[in-house]
Amino acid sequence: GSHFGSSHRPVMLARGRRLMLVPLLASLLGVVQPIYLARVAQPSGTTEDAGLTSEANESKLARGARGAGQKVTVLTVETRVNETLIPVPGVYGRKFTNVGAGLPWGGWKWRAEQYVKWLREAARRNPDEVVIVADYTDVIFGGCSDDDFLELYYGIVNASGGARVVVSGNNHLFPPSLLSFQERTNLTFEQFADRRQRVQRLCGLNDTAYLPYLNWTRCDLDYWHPSCSKTYEFGQAGFVAGASLALLE
Repeated sequence: GSHFGSSHRPVMLARGRRLMLVPLLASLLGVVQPIYLARVAQPSGTTEDAGLTSEANESKLARGARGAGQKVTVLTVETRVNETLIPVPGVYGRKFTNVGAGLPWGGWKWRAEQYVKWLREAARRNPDEVVIVADYTDVIFGGCSDDDFLELYYGIVNASGGARVVVSGNNHLFPPSLLSFQERTNLTFEQFADRRQRVQRLCGLNDTAYLPYLNWTRCDLDYWHPSCSKTYEFGQAGFVAGASLALLE
């Protein structure tokens, strides 16, 4: 019921099998990894889907508040279990809110629709609520508090120049067929290089910090080679964090 690629995930959660931990909470988890910060479309006009206007961006998130005391929901779609709350592997105490509990798997578009349904309601309640959307079973919880996470999340938002959605970084583009899409549209992740590097500096990292530890075996294959990168320049949808309205937009 969930897709697990070979990418590495940032923030509070970490790749379990490759033990590549979250950069946002580097000082807390003890191991860091390059981070990719994605842009989110800046609000314009009315967000009809949420029943909200872009005035919500004059909220505490836009003003740079730290969100002390806020609970951070970790959202997933996992159809192979019936529980709506399932433990996140790692330090005891963190649970996924599972919006796929007991449902038949309906494909990737269907999975996105489950997230949208939940985020629509969350945005109506509190457009500033910071939510993590993550794949299940191949991430681990490092043990930070919600306040610790939020402090670093807002620090990354500020370092990025105001991007409100943080996306995990990947050292290859998956699926590789997206290369042809990039060539057709001229939409590439290279446009985010400066932003990514500013955030890396916040965490004491740079584009090459993890080169000695990467396994490039797959990149030697003809099928993968064109889509591999040494800079973690590609976004990965297996871990995304942001305010509920920003994620919905």
